[in-house]
Amino acid sequence: MDKAEFDQLFEYVVVQPLQDLRFKRLGQSLARFDQTNTIILMRLGGKMTLPGTLAHILCFRHSFLRDFDGNVPAKPPNNPHEYPFKFRPSLLQDRRSSDWRYEPRNLNYDYDRFEWENRSAADVTRWLRALSEFIATRFVPWTDGMVPRTAQAQIVRYGEKAWCERRWDEDYERFLKASSPA
Repeated sequence: MDKAEFDQLFEYVVVQPLQDLRFKRLGQSLARFDQTNTIILMRLGGKMTLPGTLAHILCFRHSFLRDFDGNVPAKPPNNPHEYPFKFRPSLLQDRRSSDWRYEPRNLNYDYDRFEWENRSAADVTRWLRALSEFIATRFVPWTDGMVPRTAQAQIVRYGEKAWCERRWDEDYERFLKASSPA
């Protein structure tokens, strides 16, 4: 399989079905962004990718969190470090969603790599379909249920008090204070 064939399969098997859930292209990545949540299936490049492979990570953040410049982004950030929740989809697929939680990955993060070059179109299609269905049926519902108070509690409990975690905690506190009845 060559890159053009892989990209065509990715478009057909992942992008098109997830568009029904309001995902949109962001370069090579695929993101869902609204006033509450931001999800991105980030396709990584540079030193993280190898010819004939897809390097990717699945990230989640509440949309009101500030970015590293101190602003609330108007579009999904394309830097994994801007997201408190960074996951390897392959690891989540084997775990119950009730076990998913914040884990500090503030300096380094793991990502998945899928080698498509030496596989048949049927194998690649099966793998891409499993990824797309996982995002649609398990990850999106999990993010929709991840309320700000729970996300904040996980960051405080499991975090390592990194500067970005402190900033996220401040943002959650500000949001929760503004959204609670007087």
